[in-house]
Amino acid sequence: LNTEIHRIHTYFGWPDNVPVTPGELAKLGFFYLGVRDKVECAFCGGVLHQWERGDDPEVEHRRHYPHCPFMRNCATSNVPLLVGSDHWTSQTQTYGQMNDFAGQGQPQTRKRDAPKHPELASEEMRYSTYFRWPLYCPISPRKLAQAGFFYTYIDDQVRCFWCDGGLKDWQAGDDPWTEHARWYGEECNFVLETKGLQYVRTIKDSFPTLAPQVGVGEHQQNQNSNQHNQCEGLFTDAMDSRVVRNVLEMGFAQSDVETVVRRRLKANGQSFTTMTDLVECLIAIEENGPGDDCSQHVEVEGKSDEKLQEQSTQSTEKPPNANAESREYGTTEKLQQMREERTCKICMTNDACMVFIPCGHLCCCNTCANTMRRRGSTCPLCRARIKHVQRAFLA
Repeated sequence: LNTEIHRIHTYFGWPDNVPVTPGELAKLGFFYLGVRDKVECAFCGGVLHQWERGDDPEVEHRRHYPHCPFMRNCATSNVPLLVGSDHWTSQTQTYGQMNDFAGQGQPQTRKRDAPKHPELASEEMRYSTYFRWPLYCPISPRKLAQAGFFYTYIDDQVRCFWCDGGLKDWQAGDDPWTEHARWYGEECNFVLETKGLQYVRTIKDSFPTLAPQVGVGEHQQNQNSNQHNQCEGLFTDAMDSRVVRNVLEMGFAQSDVETVVRRRLKANGQSFTTMTDLVECLIAIEENGPGDDCSQHVEVEGKSDEKLQEQSTQSTEKPPNANAESREYGTTEKLQQMREERTCKICMTNDACMVFIPCGHLCCCNTCANTMRRRGSTCPLCRARIKHVQRAFLA
């Protein structure tokens, strides 16, 4: 958030009754935390809230955090917004209109001859806004950026940089270009220039009426082709998700990850939402061979436990020392698993003792949890925003 443009785009949902504008706060290094009128400095970590009429953000920043390097004009990585651009004056005037998007039941359109957000005309600039894209969303941020959308930092809501059209509630199999053309194609010059008017009309004609009926054989062939294309699209989105990319960075083989993801999509119709589930399946493949999958691994473990119970009842067939060694080995494994579950997922050294609210995950120690809360970070397991931190006492 060292870029002023990115700080400005965190103010979606900014209350209308706050006497200070998002443009002033972003220019002074503040980004919105998404809670009431609370903002945080990207350079010193200072948090300010409860703004009143007559407050000067610069004066308050210097008074509460005099050692901030940004306020002391020290060398920082700040990238200011171009003062000469027309976007600076128009940006703060449109936030009240943007905030209405969360309550819209149907998308609204505004026809424009020029892009609404010219500073996001580059695909890479739009893609850089997705650093907090939720893990549960099945759509790839790269595809959304290619279709002209940037992230609003609210759930899975995105907007077009040209027409400012908003979309949300993405489902598996949705195509960003198709949805863009369906809802805003005739009003958005970006879609018309990139895809053409014929593409927009084709998409419009396919919704909501069904295409004319065709022969049985041809219909079956088209249906199979569509299912194959949909599966490949889901696989591509899954491999481009943050969960899979993080696991690949851990050093797991690309072929093993692709195999596990395809099996998961075939079995459940959706990809992995947590790194823990994906890593467990990959470890099962490494231990039992490529022919093993997660469901079979669970069944094998269940059957092996039943066999151990049967063998333990037949004490006359095995020496007592063998049963004792087996129980000791099983206890050691359980203790090791308990230690790993209690370890802080950030420092991997201290025991996890802090619960994140509202997601409820117990995954960090006291030091790491408070550091993440002060910086406005998200939960490392589900990427949910951290509002409070509560210490947990295990009996």
